Amino acid sequence: MARAQGKPVLLWAQGLGPLRRRRSRALVRALLGQTSACSWRDPGSADLARQLGWRPTVAQAHGSLAAGVGSDPVWTVPGPSWRGQGGPVVLCFRPTGQLQGETWRPWLAAIDRLAPEREVLWVPFHAGQDRGLLDQLRDQALLPEALSARSKERNPDTPMEAMELFAASGLVLAMRLHGLILAAVSGAPVAALSYDPKVQAAADALGCPVHDLSAHWGEEALLKAWRHCLDRPPAPDRVAGLAQAGEVHRLLFDGLHP
Repeated sequence: MARAQGKPVLLWAQGLGPLRRRRSRALVRALLGQTSACSWRDPGSADLARQLGWRPTVAQAHGSLAAGVGSDPVWTVPGPSWRGQGGPVVLCFRPTGQLQGETWRPWLAAIDRLAPEREVLWVPFHAGQDRGLLDQLRDQALLPEALSARSKERNPDTPMEAMELFAASGLVLAMRLHGLILAAVSGAPVAALSYDPKVQAAADALGCPVHDLSAHWGEEALLKAWRHCLDRPPAPDRVAGLAQAGEVHRLLFDGLHP
């Protein structure tokens, strides 16, 4: 519809995939050919786009835009200073089909043992999906008793409020992509639980531990990885590099108006 009106169409800082159906791949292949320019937030998305026939436009074929790959723009958000030594464990979890009923138990048992003297804050990032997850797990009798006693849900209204929570935490365990990114931008120690390739890609770029929810992880393996992260923020130069990579998306606009 936009192209029919003569409007330029951008795919801006886009994640792509997984595309499991032949029809989905065909539709995306057709739409990629209709775009004026594209930029991608991770190499995996750009690789998939190339497999589907995407090539940089003339405007993109110079300098850092040649590859069309940057980082998620949220990496460019300025964050507070970390002050969370000894602070609570923060969970940015979401309901997912990969964790149902008894499959939650090793994850919750590892959290229970991780830092038993610390408060555990459950921070929903999607009000319609994530709120109430703590109560649901309690109702299903899946939470260890001690973990339930020191758990509470916190509901920040803005990204900045969430970042202040992260900056005061000893570890953020994040399923939500932007929970992971905003925690790292806040200087907080982080580890990821990947329900989707975009979370895996962000964790790999940051260099933090990441556990694929579709794999079978034992309690001890999870506990070992998370204890290694506790009170140990990510390397500042890694975070700064990801913020710098976000400049690719700003340059995309400049390239449309040389």
